[in-house]
Amino acid sequence: MSETQAHANYTMVEADPAGNVPVSQLSQAAGYGIGVLLAAGGDHWSVTRSQIAPYINAIIGFLVLDDADVQPDWNAAKAQVEAAASAIHADYPNAHILINLAGASRNIPNFTLPAGVDWVGLECYGGVPDCDDMLTQVIPKLPPNGRVWILPPGETDYGTESWLVSNAQAMYDWAITKSAIMGLNVFVWESQLLAPTPALATRDLPSLRVKYCQIGRTITGRGSPAACQ
Repeated sequence: MSETQAHANYTMVEADPAGNVPVSQLSQAAGYGIGVLLAAGGDHWSVTRSQIAPYINAIIGFLVLDDADVQPDWNAAKAQVEAAASAIHADYPNAHILINLAGASRNIPNFTLPAGVDWVGLECYGGVPDCDDMLTQVIPKLPPNGRVWILPPGETDYGTESWLVSNAQAMYDWAITKSAIMGLNVFVWESQLLAPTPALATRDLPSLRVKYCQIGRTITGRGSPAACQ
């Protein structure tokens, strides 16, 4: 967070499987003046709810399920998301509920978003054309005022550093033409998250780190893009 706050206007914080939240990170985000996408489901909402209450104004949305459309059972995953959304909305009726889709939703017959979901993240790891197709197909399924996050790749499992850099610029150039898109959420920042694979992530790819700093500062105004290094 300390490494990205100069060019990002939000961060992600994750609750553990028992619903416990690292509240020091919520406090840190508030100190940097950045929002938090909180990864927390509804299974242990009573635990999470009590811990986040002092920081609720810093939380911009709740990620309740990653890779939602590639779970073993879509109907079960959908029910899980709807239960989480219901629990969160009981306390925070205006909370934004987010799920991430990997693209398999395009092959699920009569696919609809779970009730209560108004933000969708698209895992756009294959480039702009595939991402554009994912976006085109999900837009009609969004609720009124629903929005989309784009997740571009930030690690070498998906391509060389030079490809990741050119793809980052192409993703940004494309995304700013689409009114349904509200933000970019690059995966991932630190290489340690990829262990035990030998892939490198954004922080350890100098050209990619600079590129996303430039894009982030262009979007947020949190510093000069020319000063990125």
